[in-house]
Amino acid sequence: MTIRNTIAVWGWLICSAFLFGCAVMSWLLLNERVPDGTSPALLGAFNLALWVVGMFAAHRVFAKPVTVLRCHAEGITVDSYWLWKNARAYHAKDSIRETRIQESEDSEGAPYFTASVVLNNGTTILLAEGHSRELCEQAVNKLDRALHNA
Repeated sequence: MTIRNTIAVWGWLICSAFLFGCAVMSWLLLNERVPDGTSPALLGAFNLALWVVGMFAAHRVFAKPVTVLRCHAEGITVDSYWLWKNARAYHAKDSIRETRIQESEDSEGAPYFTASVVLNNGTTILLAEGHSRELCEQAVNKLDRALHNA
């Protein structure tokens, strides 16, 4: 049984597109004439502000991994993938404290759900997340069934 949490890819793509836009704007500022009536300093400050926002977003977004959880007879294997590295962790069945679904709000106030596994050492592994509670419930139920049947 395998559960994949690939929501991070969307953030990676959106942030990459934003940074690409910042790079295009920088190229234009360096290679094209500034329109009459426009302050070059103001355009440069605006471009710098976009880069600061982009770097802050990149720091947060690219730190989130894609997670693949595999359940087997002895416990679970968690593979985490970032753009620059991969990590694998093994956890025995008896190290799993609970599976849970948490509800919060996104930036627009809409309900946002996260399904996770909590280990005895306090580590939380995200199974699924999104605006659909059913998606999170399916992930938790799938893991619970696999753990009890293995």
